[in-house]
Amino acid sequence: MNHMAKDLFLTLGWPALAVMSLAMAVGRGDPDPIGIALLALSTAAAYGLDRWVDHRPNESASFRKLLLICVLICVALGGLLALSSWWRFRICVVLGLISAAYVPLKRYIPKNVLTSVSWTLGACTLPFANAPRQETAYWGSVFCVFCIMVANTVLCDIPDVEEDRKHGVRGITPRFGAKAGAALVVLASVLGLISGVFTQHLALAITSASLGPLGFLLGQNPTRITLRKYGDLAVTLLPGPLSLLL
Repeated sequence: MNHMAKDLFLTLGWPALAVMSLAMAVGRGDPDPIGIALLALSTAAAYGLDRWVDHRPNESASFRKLLLICVLICVALGGLLALSSWWRFRICVVLGLISAAYVPLKRYIPKNVLTSVSWTLGACTLPFANAPRQETAYWGSVFCVFCIMVANTVLCDIPDVEEDRKHGVRGITPRFGAKAGAALVVLASVLGLISGVFTQHLALAITSASLGPLGFLLGQNPTRITLRKYGDLAVTLLPGPLSLLL
């Protein structure tokens, strides 16, 4: 039971916490509660559905049943919250289509692109009470979140280069290798840092800056899997709390 609870948290809870943390930084620590709840439920549903469709060989039938129930609950509650406004509903439709088609799409479109675009779209729109204003500061936060997600997704993929190649998964690291992936992590980290500082989204800037050194170290030794966990921790623990302090 404890093992199932841990798997559920890692599959549903952790991604939801991470995207909520990013959203808080975009909203400068003052997001709309309905939007945050919608974002968390949507993210949990997407990751749960991806895990369920993948059908890992070591998963028990009871876990898959529980996972499906959780996904359906998240979809139902998220659907109700999406009806709170027409612009939110349209965004949720787009995100839902990407999530439903993610498993087959990632064999044709780099999964780093799919994930980064989805997280950026969700984190930079859904948490607001009204449709975001099209201002320089806002677009700076959008670009910074996209850089963070590119850096983090590539960082997580570096240790899995050979496994992804074997299964035909399209991505930056399977196509160009660990060294190129590490270089992209550093580049995205620097670009996110510059964008965050320039638009005064310091919480996002610091988060982006933290991923560059991890990418460099993982590029030197791709087998250090713990480094990608530090990347996930940085994206989860830094943006939201820092937005309340800075």
